[in-house]
Amino acid sequence: MSRLRSRLLALALALTTQPLCAQVPAAPHAEYRPPQAVEQALALWGALGVEIKAYFPGPGNLVGVAAELAPGKGMVFYLDPTGTFMVSGLVINLATGENLTTAAGKRYLGELPQIATEAPTRRAEQPQPLELLVLPAVIEGEPAADEFLVVFFDFRCGHCKRFYASVQGLLEERSLSVHWVPLNFGGDLSETMAAYALGGDTPRADMERLFTLGAGDQAPRHIAALLDERERLVRGALKLERGAKYADRVGVDATPYLFHLRNGGIRVNSGAMGPERLRAWLSMGE
Repeated sequence: MSRLRSRLLALALALTTQPLCAQVPAAPHAEYRPPQAVEQALALWGALGVEIKAYFPGPGNLVGVAAELAPGKGMVFYLDPTGTFMVSGLVINLATGENLTTAAGKRYLGELPQIATEAPTRRAEQPQPLELLVLPAVIEGEPAADEFLVVFFDFRCGHCKRFYASVQGLLEERSLSVHWVPLNFGGDLSETMAAYALGGDTPRADMERLFTLGAGDQAPRHIAALLDERERLVRGALKLERGAKYADRVGVDATPYLFHLRNGGIRVNSGAMGPERLRAWLSMGE
């Protein structure tokens, strides 16, 4: 499966995204106040769930912005003082060679990996409830539920593993059907585990074991044992391809990526949530 395109917030712009650390430091430029036009330009983003963590002086009279898109996902970008133009991606000081975007990310959002950017090439399709529910998936919870959670995930994703644990407690207290749709964002090892899970007769029993196999430096050795079950892997690979193509169509570009279906509506969230936050998110609009 090809790498999915970045379509955060449905903006036709390339955004710089990276995981946040658990503890977000206080902004060193907390006293910096951006032009009013910049604040007005970003006001709508708050309604979309984006939290502005800090404004800071950018290069060339630009206004720097550090924001949290979703739990575990942040971005650093720059606006001109009129709030008309946005600059994202790598900003390099040619005199010193310093990557200003990475430095700003570490300063305002915490310890971050190397930044990568990718421009979108097409708009994502609107997901349809029935299409989501018929995707090949590991299904847990109440079969007759009228509330569904479709989760695109990767077995090698640490956030996905923690989110899986968060969901298990909710299944005991809520009439909910959860569809786990595995992807292979993590490469060949992820693909093997996803195909193995989807190709079995009782895939639900394998979820925790596969999450455990996918963690740590010994993952390649542990996962190699799965290659012996070739027929199961072939069956699962065909199903995996269906889910991967659909994920690409609707703009899934990170894991875990959630679709909450209830009363004919669909709500979306990119990023993991702990039990309390997940419980509150699912209860919104009840």
